Amino acid sequence: MTEAAATLRPVQFPADVATIRCLDQECFAREDWYHEELLEAFVRAAASEDRRSLWARVAVDDSGAACGFVFADPSHSRITKVCAAPRCRRRGVGQALVAAAVAALRARKALSVSLFVRVSNGPARALYAKCGFAVDGTEVDYYGKGLDGHRMLLDCF
Repeated sequence: MTEAAATLRPVQFPADVATIRCLDQECFAREDWYHEELLEAFVRAAASEDRRSLWARVAVDDSGAACGFVFADPSHSRITKVCAAPRCRRRGVGQALVAAAVAALRARKALSVSLFVRVSNGPARALYAKCGFAVDGTEVDYYGKGLDGHRMLLDCF
């Protein structure tokens, strides 16, 4: 897959619930997986006509297989989760997902965009820094006991 081979499309309910669940489980530790009911609610909200509550995209490679996703919360100008399948990493998929979410939040008049990332997740922190985010603070135990999170911020003006 080349860097330009992934395209982003809106999520589809209910078809993408299983797709996103598989990617979530492939990319994250079990304690970071979306609970089934929450994931279904997120996909339903993002796929609805009322996109004020949640925004999402799925990345699809040139074979038509899903290779990533992103969720953003426009009401808080926050990217809530970014996932690029291991087979697609370092090929621009994560950067495209982050850029699309930032553009969607900017279109909704966000003055800044925030996200949280594990302090221990160097590759994700590097991706977000490449996309213009800077560490704004650290939340102790954000992801659980002993699992701190950096709050990263991107100014949109």
